[in-house]
Amino acid sequence: MARITVLAILCLGFFVTAVKPQDGGEGLLGGLLGDGDGPLSDKPLLKLLLLRGLLGQSGQPAGGQLPLARAMMMRNVAQNGGPPILPALMMARNQQSNAPLLRALMLFRMMGERMGKKILEEIENRVEDNAIYNFGTVMICDCAMEYHEDGEMKGFTIDLINEVCKEAGKKCTIQYTPSSKCYANSGDHSSAGEALLGRQVDACSTWLKSAERGNSVAFTEGYWQIDTKTRLYTVEGNPNGIKNDVTGLKIGMINGWVSDDVCMRGNEDTFPGASTLKKSNIVRYDSPGDMVVGLQNKEVDAVFAFEYGVQELAKKGLVLDAVSEAVNCAIGDSLHFITRKDSKLLPWFNTTLKEMKENGKYYRLCREAKIKHGKKGKIQCL
Repeated sequence: MARITVLAILCLGFFVTAVKPQDGGEGLLGGLLGDGDGPLSDKPLLKLLLLRGLLGQSGQPAGGQLPLARAMMMRNVAQNGGPPILPALMMARNQQSNAPLLRALMLFRMMGERMGKKILEEIENRVEDNAIYNFGTVMICDCAMEYHEDGEMKGFTIDLINEVCKEAGKKCTIQYTPSSKCYANSGDHSSAGEALLGRQVDACSTWLKSAERGNSVAFTEGYWQIDTKTRLYTVEGNPNGIKNDVTGLKIGMINGWVSDDVCMRGNEDTFPGASTLKKSNIVRYDSPGDMVVGLQNKEVDAVFAFEYGVQELAKKGLVLDAVSEAVNCAIGDSLHFITRKDSKLLPWFNTTLKEMKENGKYYRLCREAKIKHGKKGKIQCL
């Protein structure tokens, strides 16, 4: 059988050379199929050997002809402008000989997709296990929430970060980060600061919620309660007799704080002239201390600030006079950490802090803070 097959192939190779490309194999078929002129029309023995070699006697499908035979019988396809018969014959034979390879490739594709997903999940888990989350603390007050002592950052915020990271099994670091690096005004609107966007830190402490902030940052669970009243202030004694009308005044604000021109314009009933306040009449400072210095140096006529922050300044001898009623610029009265909206910190931090509130570990920290940090003021847990 092997000899016959070899002979058939040799014969096919020989006679193919007599086939013109433009006739679709018609010259060969004329002799091979016995109904026309061709190189095999007067060679019945060779024709029989070639047919036997091409079609074979084994592996005949239960349903009738082999693909090879079906292709050969479709002479009219070639005559009517269809594919030539020889490429069809070769394709049919290649399909039969490549069947095991095709099955292997299909199996590899299915298994590879599943294995690939599993490998990616394992890689992501390893990356997460080795990740270090960096928390920026803005240190806005010398209070029980956060303060410096002997060159170290201390306070309830520091304790909470350490405890949440421990409970979640995460590696964390803490660094001082100016508030304007976490969130700042970059023109017409406020947005996340360069420390968050530049991934110097993954989260910043001590931020209130507001509708505008929600456009550019995400918030964690709240962890500290605070008085959110905001007023207009002047230097002590208010020598210029300034009142709540801000028309034509130069107003100082802390860059990125929720007590900003957006809040002032939203409370025009309390601050007449706020809607027409020009950008050139707003001076933004990086810290409460810088703002007070600017007020004292007459860079601005008044400042728009948190009552809580002004009370902290008073502890340092920087006394200001309130000249307006209080307004609320925040949503709620609790402080949060802010993160980038794409941060991987948010899910595990929120889940862990919620669990700590439910199982009492958060309130245990509050009780311990009274002993550790009570000398700096009231512990204002939620």
